[in-house]
Amino acid sequence: AAPAAGPSAADLLITDTAPANAYTLIGRSFAGCVVRSRLNQGAMGTLYLARDEARELDVVVKLIRADRTSPSRVERFLLEARSAARVVHPNVVRVHEVGADGEGRHFMVME
Repeated sequence: AAPAAGPSAADLLITDTAPANAYTLIGRSFAGCVVRSRLNQGAMGTLYLARDEARELDVVVKLIRADRTSPSRVERFLLEARSAARVVHPNVVRVHEVGADGEGRHFMVME
């Protein structure tokens, strides 16, 4: 039998008390994925629920926090993305895309 599917990105949506400006990326597009809502924020990045319009599925977009964009942190973010992209395992999230938008925001698109 196939392994049980984990929760969808939509199931992970949380409610928090983030300031209104934390949601300014809703409606923006990263690699063809339109941001729908903010999921959570960690020490290095912010996670957003997005819709991959071409593949018609929900994904998570992780962006480096604006206050964490030093060259060494960007390199660490890219190393994380490259490392995760090489792993294929049911318990590891797949990375679909890595890049930077026209405003220099580094992102990765994950399942």
